[in-house]
Amino acid sequence: NAEVFGVPLEPHVDFTAMALLALRPSRHGETAVIRRALTYLSGRSSGLTSTYSMAWAAMALSAWNAAAAGTV
Repeated sequence: NAEVFGVPLEPHVDFTAMALLALRPSRHGETAVIRRALTYLSGRSSGLTSTYSMAWAAMALSAWNAAAAGTV
């Protein structure tokens, strides 16, 4: 749900990263939704204070950067 009691919810870094990691081996490649998620994650990663969220963001961004470079 994107809204609760009329209040828009913000995406969560950890769950966004988990979804990106789950979609990493996708045969569909990098879709518009995946690009938006990567952009969101990349933008939020520099301001994170939780090591938990930082770790998830780093894993997802690393996995997708490696895929884009053709190294995985």
